Amino acid sequence: MEHLIDIMQLSTQEIDELVSTATDIIENPAKYAHKCDGRILATLFFEPSTRTRLSFESAMLSLGGKVLGFSSANSSSAAKGESVSDTIRTVSCYSDIIAMRHPKEGAPLVATKRSMVPIINAGDGGHNHPTQTLTDLLTIHKEKGRFDGLTIGLCGDLKFGRTVHSLVAAALDKARTVVEKERRLQEPSAPAVSMDSYRDRLFLQLYSGSLTDRARFDRQCTELDLHFDAPQYGEALGSVQGPEQATDQLLTLSTGVTRMAAETLPKYHPCRITGMDLRHFSVLLPLQEGEDPEATLAPALQATGQILYNYFSSHIYWAVGRPVKDILQVAQSQKDAFATLQLLRSDAPVVFYHERPNTPLDHRAQVVAQVQQYIREHLAERLTLNEVAAVFNFSPNYLSQLFAQNSESGFVEFVTATRIAAAKETMASTDMKIYEISNEVGFESAFYFSKVFKKLEGVSPREYIQRMKGSYVDAKDDAGI
Repeated sequence: MEHLIDIMQLSTQEIDELVSTATDIIENPAKYAHKCDGRILATLFFEPSTRTRLSFESAMLSLGGKVLGFSSANSSSAAKGESVSDTIRTVSCYSDIIAMRHPKEGAPLVATKRSMVPIINAGDGGHNHPTQTLTDLLTIHKEKGRFDGLTIGLCGDLKFGRTVHSLVAAALDKARTVVEKERRLQEPSAPAVSMDSYRDRLFLQLYSGSLTDRARFDRQCTELDLHFDAPQYGEALGSVQGPEQATDQLLTLSTGVTRMAAETLPKYHPCRITGMDLRHFSVLLPLQEGEDPEATLAPALQATGQILYNYFSSHIYWAVGRPVKDILQVAQSQKDAFATLQLLRSDAPVVFYHERPNTPLDHRAQVVAQVQQYIREHLAERLTLNEVAAVFNFSPNYLSQLFAQNSESGFVEFVTATRIAAAKETMASTDMKIYEISNEVGFESAFYFSKVFKKLEGVSPREYIQRMKGSYVDAKDDAGI
C-alpha cells in the first residue's frame, strides 16, 4: 500500500510516467472507462473545495468507480469532535482509496498511520498539494511538449500557498534531474514512501496483537531492517495531558510531541516511538537481562518529559507495562500500560504496572466487560458510541476512554469484530442467505457487510461459505449484495 502525501515521494521517472498515462487517458477515454470497476473512492474534505473535490469525483466516475464522502468538516463527525484518526479508521473500511483535504499541515500524514487503504493528499494547509502539481505539470507538458529548458514564474501567496510549494519542489527536482542526468542514471531511485511508514505499520500490528505468524514476522523484519535481539522488552505509553483543544490544534501538538520524543528519549535509553492517537504514543523499550525497569527507565522518561514540557507547555505522563521476553507478546505489555494510565497524577508522572487485584482498575474492567456483553446481546440493534453510552449513563468520551484503557480494541473495532464473529458462527450453523445474516448481526446493508467481511477475513462471505462447507452456494443467495 502506497500513499501520496508529498510530490517529492515521486521520482522524476514516475512523474513522467504519470503524465504519459494521463495524456493517454485524455486521448483514449474508452480504453480506461472500466479500470476502476468495483472500486470506491472516499473524498474526505475537512475544508471547503469545489474544483479539487469535483475533479477527484469526476475522475473516479470516468474510470468506472464509485464515490462517497463529505465536502466539509461541518457535514462529518468532526463537527461532533471525532478525531481525524478515528474518521480515517472508519472510512477506510468503506472504501478502496481516500482523497483527503485538511486545513492543518501534516493531517494526511497522520491519517496514513490509521488507514487500511492508500491516502491521497488533496491539500493540507499551506504545506502540499501533490495532485494539483501533477495537473500543472500535465498542462505544461501539453502546452510546451517538454519540461526542460523552461522558465516558470509564480505569483500569489508564495509563503502559504500549498500549490506553489508542491510545484516548486517538483520543478527543482526536475531541474536537478536535468543537470545531473548521468549521475542519476547510475544511482538507484529513492523509494516512493519512506520505510519508516512501513515500520510504523508493523509496530502498530505488533501492539494490536495481530502478529502471530513468527515466520512471517521474521521475514518482515528482515525486509524492513528491524532487529529484535534484546533479552526482554517493555512497553511505555506517553500520555499528552492538557486542556481540551480543537482537533486541528491537538493534531499539531501531537505531531510535534511525538517527533521530539522520538529524537530525545533515545539519548537516555534505546527505544522506538510510534504515534497511536492524538493523546498517546507508544515506546518500545529493549531491556537487558536482570535490568530493573523502574531504576533505569524512570529517570530517562522524567528527563524527556521535562524537555517536552519546556517546548510544548504540556505535561507528558508515562505508564509502563510489564516486560515480556517474546517480542510477539509486547501487546500484553501495552495492555498493562493502558491499564496503568489510571494511576497517573501530577506528583507521579511515571507509573509502572504492578498486580493490584483490588484497585479501581478492576471496576473499570468490569464495566467494559458489561458493555461488551450488552453489545453481544444486541447486535441487531444500532450500536453507536452515543447510543450505547446513553444506555449506561456515560458520556461518549468516557466510554471511548474506558475501551481504550481496558480493552484490546477500541469501541468501533470491538463492535465490528463481534458482528463478524457472530456472522461466521451463523454461516457455520445455518443456511441463511448472506443478506439475512447481514441483517441478523446488525449491518446497515449486505453490500457493506460483504465489504467489511472481506477486509477482515480476506475473502467474501460467499467464498468463506464455499470453503467452510465445501459446497457450491448458488449465486442467488447473494442477490442482496
